[in-house]
Amino acid sequence: LYIFCDGPRGQADREGVESVRRAIREQRWCGEVKIIEQETNKGLAKSVIDGVSMLCKKYGSVIVLEDDLVLESGFLLYMNRALNHFAYNNELMQISGYMFPVPEINSLEPTRAIFLPFITSWGWATWDRAWTQFDLRCDTAIAELKKPLVRQAFNLDHSYDYTEMLLKQLAGQIDSWAIRWNWSVFQVAGQVLYPSKSYVENRGFDGSGTHGWRSRNFTARSLNSPFPSGDRTSSEIFLPETTGISVDEFRLTKKFLRESNRTWVGRI
Repeated sequence: LYIFCDGPRGQADREGVESVRRAIREQRWCGEVKIIEQETNKGLAKSVIDGVSMLCKKYGSVIVLEDDLVLESGFLLYMNRALNHFAYNNELMQISGYMFPVPEINSLEPTRAIFLPFITSWGWATWDRAWTQFDLRCDTAIAELKKPLVRQAFNLDHSYDYTEMLLKQLAGQIDSWAIRWNWSVFQVAGQVLYPSKSYVENRGFDGSGTHGWRSRNFTARSLNSPFPSGDRTSSEIFLPETTGISVDEFRLTKKFLRESNRTWVGRI
């Protein structure tokens, strides 16, 4: 386990940062833990990009968590098996541990594999072969997104305004690694594996975080284990040999995102 702890932005943050670091050091997380503490503040995007790049280069793949996530007990099993299973499938760019609270999808068989053409940032994994395609500067994005069909596709058929988010990133108005990673996946027509039921709940919606906002539209409604009690065997996780966009589930997810757009409170 590698824990990356960013440095304070100023004196006002120092006490909070030190409190977090004490909590990190006191926990018995697992067998081997490496804590990387920054002296100065790198910010969200650079911290994540540098950490993922370092670990992908060292190990060939990485599972990424931010600090406001709560995990179901089957999360690591699912992630590791999917990482191994799809290690050489160049169409697949990411594995998501999170699934949107879409009742029609959440009620599917718990072992159902779903493939969607966009990323999420709440508990995910990738490989070095995919991460090397990360487009840090997104140099072609402004010109490409002036094309109506490109913009429509990137915005998931007008379901979520990823274009506005990326333009804000390029203008220096937000500090996001995720929107650039999403653009990177979009450019190569990449796919992301999702479970039918979420392994992840985000508890960061109280408005207190720098990059959070007040909303519960995306909170998984339950974290009931996707697996029956007892031993979890490989047969309980169905991972197909081939990938391909899950058409019905993609349609339902776009519908959910469009409806959620109408009730957002706060900011991205």
